[in-house]
Amino acid sequence: MDVETAFLYGNLDEEAYMQIPSGHQEVVELIDEKYWCLELKKSIYGLVQAARQWWKRLVEVLKELGFQQSAIDACLLCRMDDDGIVIFCIYVDDILCVGSKIGIEKTIKKLSTKFQVKRVGELNDYVGCTILRNGREKKALFYQGDLIARLEKDFSYELENLRRRSTPAIPREIVMKSQEGDLMLSEDEQRKY
Repeated sequence: MDVETAFLYGNLDEEAYMQIPSGHQEVVELIDEKYWCLELKKSIYGLVQAARQWWKRLVEVLKELGFQQSAIDACLLCRMDDDGIVIFCIYVDDILCVGSKIGIEKTIKKLSTKFQVKRVGELNDYVGCTILRNGREKKALFYQGDLIARLEKDFSYELENLRRRSTPAIPREIVMKSQEGDLMLSEDEQRKY
């Protein structure tokens, strides 16, 4: 889901002032003309702290709804109750919701009372990852095919003469040692990768 105009929901922790925008003479007429700025009470787009203040506000609301923040990743919040498990993964104003359908529906309904929420629909990609789902098996595959294709294109000329090797991270695969005569990367090339 996406929260529309998310940054406008953030509360400011510090004093922030803004010059009255040109063309808004009606504002100047409402206040004493000796003032040349306005104090901001809420966050607006363009403030350095706008994204942070929005995130803090969202987390505050989710905690009110019974969510707990992950100790490992502050942008991952989880709630488990009679409606099932609901997990929220936050990336700025885009929120990935997974878990029980009933739990997700109830949470989104409650969030809609605080924020203008837009459901984006089926999950096909999230933060640069393409997602393939198999609902029957209840599995999802996350991958970055576009990124890998771009890397292959960008570095193909440097990789043409290198010997192909198995990835050592795959279980039961053999790690191949370099052999004499293999084209090796210099220290500068190694830093590049």
